[in-house]
This record gives sequence, structure tokens and C-alpha cells, in this order.
Amino acid sequence: MVRPVYLTAYYLSGYIGATVCFKLKVEGAPIEKGAVLVIGKHVSNWDIPVLSRAIRKYIGNFPHFEMGSFHGYPILGKVIGFLKWCGGFPVMRSKDIMRLRHTSGKTKEELRALMREVNDEAAEVRRQVLREGQCMCFFPEGTRDRHKVNRLRSVHEVEEALELIKEEGINVRIVPIVPIYGPKAKFFIPFLRRRPVTVRMLPPLDIADKTPREILADAQTLIEANWTSEYDD
Repeated sequence: MVRPVYLTAYYLSGYIGATVCFKLKVEGAPIEKGAVLVIGKHVSNWDIPVLSRAIRKYIGNFPHFEMGSFHGYPILGKVIGFLKWCGGFPVMRSKDIMRLRHTSGKTKEELRALMREVNDEAAEVRRQVLREGQCMCFFPEGTRDRHKVNRLRSVHEVEEALELIKEEGINVRIVPIVPIYGPKAKFFIPFLRRRPVTVRMLPPLDIADKTPREILADAQTLIEANWTSEYDD
């Protein structure tokens, strides 16, 4: 699962890029290396490199990120394969069907078949990442929002993690994570004067005898209690 292109992308963005632009502080106890499902608060376009660096530092394994569908976009739609090599993988939602109906010329039935194909592939990628003892990160709000915590909606990822625990005996920890961006430096100097960002790595959730939606609700409560938009811009 960890390929040369992925490693190159990680070190360029998650290590060099995040270090150049941000003064990173990670709060929370280090988590034992192994299969981890990260439930993230999505704030900024920088979340992926920043969280990649924090996860690598405090958990020790390589993160893979679920991303929105770029099908139908003039440029990004042509680099989906490259983004997969970088450790990301697309999922499609109903809103993507509505968008593509106006641009692709395909019927609703054809687009629904495409959505099933994309999402089935994504589900298998998520399972394989956890089977290999790596970290899978997703943003269940479904969108970026720097002003508030929206309702955590996507539950499939938690359902799959619980299935792997029950059916395959894989020790999957489910961990909420919250990035908090400080004010931008008035005079940015790479490596020296950078924007502070604090990543709060919260303790693994207690998942015993809980349903996926109960686990997601617990994550919602913790993220809301630990996130602030005071300095976000």
C-alpha cells in the first residue's frame, strides 16, 4: 500500500511542506502503531499535509485519506490515478450525481452505476489499509468548514472498522483528531516565522457494545469540545 509515489508525496507535503509553513504542536499521548481509523475535523486545504505529519509523528504509521470525487472535473478528473498513488482515494456522493448530470451527458442510471463502482472500490481500499496496520483518515462532515463543527454524517467507515474487528480480529482503534490553526505570521519566513497549528490527538474511543452511529456521536461530542475557530481565517 505504501508506494514510492506515496512516499514522495508524503515527504514533500506532509513533512517538508507542513514544516516550511507551520509550527506544528501535537497534543495527546502517542498511540501505539497499528490499524487506526482517524475521524478528522476538516478545516483547511492544509489539513491533509498537517494531519499526515501529526499522524506519522504520534502514531508512527502512514496515513491514507479519503477524498471527494473529482470525476467530471476538467483537470482533477484526469489525475485521479495519480492521487491514488499518493495515498488518496475517491468516494462519490449523491451531490456528485447531480453535478455530473449537467456536465457528463450520462443518464442518472449510468451515474448511479459509476457511484457504486467508485464507492465499492473505496470500501475495499479502506479495509485493506486497516488490514495492513496503517492509518485511514476521513472527514465525516463531508465538507470543509472553518467556522463550526457540522454534524458528522458518514458512518460507513466506522461500520467497516467494526466488521474488521468482529470478523477478522483486527485491533482497529478509532481516534478523533482536531487541527486548530493559529494566526498567520505577519512576515512569513520559511522554517522561522510560520503559522502555528495545534493538532489535538484525542484518546481512542470506547467502542465496546456500541453501534457505529453511537461511536460517531461520541466523536462529535469530543470534536466539538476540543475545537475552536477563534483564529481561523
